[in-house]
Amino acid sequence: MRPKGAKALLALVCILLAFTCAVLTAVHYEKRLALLTLRYRYECPSHLQDLWGVAMALGRQDDRLPQDLTSVAAKVPIISRQNIYLRLSPILCPGSETPFHRNKPAAEASDYTYINWSSAFAHMADIPPEYPLAYDRKLANHLQRGIFVLRVDGSVMWDRGAEWIREFSKRHPDYHVLVPE
Repeated sequence: MRPKGAKALLALVCILLAFTCAVLTAVHYEKRLALLTLRYRYECPSHLQDLWGVAMALGRQDDRLPQDLTSVAAKVPIISRQNIYLRLSPILCPGSETPFHRNKPAAEASDYTYINWSSAFAHMADIPPEYPLAYDRKLANHLQRGIFVLRVDGSVMWDRGAEWIREFSKRHPDYHVLVPE
């Protein structure tokens, strides 16, 4: 039989161990959340700006935006599994956890919804610069907090709760702008 002091000491060690584990778990979670926040704040807009650059370069060839994201993806191919895992493509949102399928067309596999304004406007210059060009397909890409929206002028905005894109869709029902899931 153990003396009472040994039992108390063992209980104290167990409590300290449990407390240490809880603190380390909390610190790890906070660090991960901080890294995700940095990814969302910088990498996602950067991918959308890359997408804009390729779409505009393709559009300048015949004064019409690309039909869909397949054209964009063809100019910036995803070569390795690591690139897919790291989401190193302008058609993939770094915040998304949706698996990328090589067998699907890029327009379906992308984490973004792309709007081809060429069916509504004869020339690229006719498209209002504040109109959306691409945006996150799912609110889940950013912890259900919102989406990034790439505008025709190349600016990227954070749309909390996807309210701006919802309002745009309501104001322009004839364009059939899809609201993120």
